[in-house]
Amino acid sequence: MTEQENRYQATVIWKDNCIKCKITMERLKLPFKPVKLSSDIIDWLKNEKEVRTMPFVQVYDLKKDEIVDEWSNLRPDKITEWNRKAKE
Repeated sequence: MTEQENRYQATVIWKDNCIKCKITMERLKLPFKPVKLSSDIIDWLKNEKEVRTMPFVQVYDLKKDEIVDEWSNLRPDKITEWNRKAKE
């Protein structure tokens, strides 16, 4: 792996029986950590992020040590965008 390929990492918050979650995790080519939805995470997503739809994805730039993108729901456009950036 090149330095660029290791630059980005994602966290994918998913829930049971969620086809959109499964598709996101299958198609996202960034290294990612899957996190199963829990009651603590539900509170955080609803109150802090105003998210109501799974999956919830955050992309981190490890070089800058910051979140550079986040989204919820199935977003093929975002998956394509980050897969392309991972290859640059």
